Amino acid sequence: MGLAEQFFEEFCKVYRNHRWPSPRGEFYTSKQWTEEMSKILDKTAKRLGLRRKRKELRRIDFNWYKEGSNTPALSVEHENGYKGIWEEEIPKLLLSKADLKVLICYPPKKEHWRIGNRLLKLLQEENEQGRFKEEFLLIMGLPTQEIRKPEQFTCYRYSLQVNVKRLRLE
Repeated sequence: MGLAEQFFEEFCKVYRNHRWPSPRGEFYTSKQWTEEMSKILDKTAKRLGLRRKRKELRRIDFNWYKEGSNTPALSVEHENGYKGIWEEEIPKLLLSKADLKVLICYPPKKEHWRIGNRLLKLLQEENEQGRFKEEFLLIMGLPTQEIRKPEQFTCYRYSLQVNVKRLRLE
């Protein structure tokens, strides 16, 4: 099992068992959601034996490293919505040298396939120009998803070996 599958499997376990605080109101604010996802991502990376460096690298939200390495093993961009991922998050991830690049965003369900397919075409173009050598994981949640149900996430793994593969919870 590669890093992408390990990350998604651990992410779902951590997400499912996360102790969610009560929201201040009916829903979590964008700031509250980002704080909780940061905790989930940190715990996931720790379970994979990775450590986080405090400074942002190329303005990427999260970078985790293998012990003794100065190149990230894992770079993650987390966007509370989905607008702007093509102009902001994806270009930043493509510049990263991380072994695994992960984008987590929350488009409406009807947009999941379209976004996944558009990313596949972009990564194929990057590959043709010799600029895509790592793995990319696209995790899409629902804007109003029910807490503790990671099965509502749609996840696609992109790599040179398998091109694209949808990951599902067992």
